[in-house]
Amino acid sequence: MGNQLEQFLDQKYINLETYKKDGTPIRTPVWFVIDNDLIYVITRESTGKVKRLKNNQSIRIVPCSFKGQSKNEWVNGRAEKITGGKADKAIKLRKKKYGMYARLIGLFTSQKGDLIVYLDTLNFFSNEEAFTRILWAFLCGTFSMVFFSVVSLTLAVIFKESTKTWIISALFLIIANMLLKVDFGNEILDRFLFFKLNDTWQYLFYYEIPWQLIYSNCLVLLAYSIISAAIGILTFNKQDVG
Repeated sequence: MGNQLEQFLDQKYINLETYKKDGTPIRTPVWFVIDNDLIYVITRESTGKVKRLKNNQSIRIVPCSFKGQSKNEWVNGRAEKITGGKADKAIKLRKKKYGMYARLIGLFTSQKGDLIVYLDTLNFFSNEEAFTRILWAFLCGTFSMVFFSVVSLTLAVIFKESTKTWIISALFLIIANMLLKVDFGNEILDRFLFFKLNDTWQYLFYYEIPWQLIYSNCLVLLAYSIISAAIGILTFNKQDVG
């Protein structure tokens, strides 16, 4: 068993990260079992994570607490729905691992459809591929850094005082990170608001890299940077420099 898989031994929960159509990550603490160095997750057919996996099989998992608090490093992987003997064995292993709790949960969730089994295969990139992905992630993250830098300069032009500028810039960054995971229930807002684009670099570590989504997100961030810079320049020109 590889060192990466050892972190999941003797754990009760993993945090399973699946993705909406727009790439927004959704994390769910789930039960799991390990058999022959493979991780299996059993769930109901009508659950949200199953619907998301039908659109995108890329996942990330990490050992976690009951509330989803991570205990180790996230690992990239790919989920595959399985049936037949392997699925039946995984269900039996879950009953053995979780005992009475598995049976009770089965009774309370039976209305959500039949049990289905997903096999989580983990992604361990070669050194060369990992370096390439890290390089692209850095370049992608540069768009976010440029945007926040331009916003800070624009705020400096507007407020003039350095103390106010630092405080407001810090608040802007904190709020942007807080709103990153908020679901606004609107496809356009969830897709194009600037703070929804700041983790675009993470897509470089998906099993299958969504290049089109990355390119469009970077272009939108670039547009935000240009708009912010234009506001700063217009404000500066209107002020009495002397």
